Amino acid sequence: MFDEIRRYRGGGEVHLDITFDGFEVHLPGRSAPITMGVTSGYDFFGEQTVYVEGFAQDGYCSNTMRSLTDKEIIKHVGDVRNVRTWWEELLAQVELVADGLFEFIRDAPDIELDFSDLPFTVTEFYTLLGFPEYLAERAASEAEANAASPVEIDM
Repeated sequence: MFDEIRRYRGGGEVHLDITFDGFEVHLPGRSAPITMGVTSGYDFFGEQTVYVEGFAQDGYCSNTMRSLTDKEIIKHVGDVRNVRTWWEELLAQVELVADGLFEFIRDAPDIELDFSDLPFTVTEFYTLLGFPEYLAERAASEAEANAASPVEIDM
């Protein structure tokens, strides 16, 4: 395992990314894999309980993909559930996501959206996906610049 720990508020709040060496998605034609892992964190102020969610780090372009699984929480004081079982279930979810992520990325070039037939623009598409406006505009600009046609954009 490797990655980073981020601490805030004098160490009272901690968030960490844990990636697992060898737990990777290898895509055809790419030299660097997508490494799978989890993000976790908590604080000592009563505002954030222990949470974990799946994430991935794309070594090809240094992008981080967060929230790949539902955020799971567990109490860290009092009546704590079986922590081992909880972690095993979370890691199994991340493994399923890895398989799905590979399939989606592999098939993405074959999925085209014809924006001349859709009731929204490319920017609005990213906004509907939950991107903040400035990122939606940037993503749309990149997608349009890399598309074979300005209205037919693949995933």
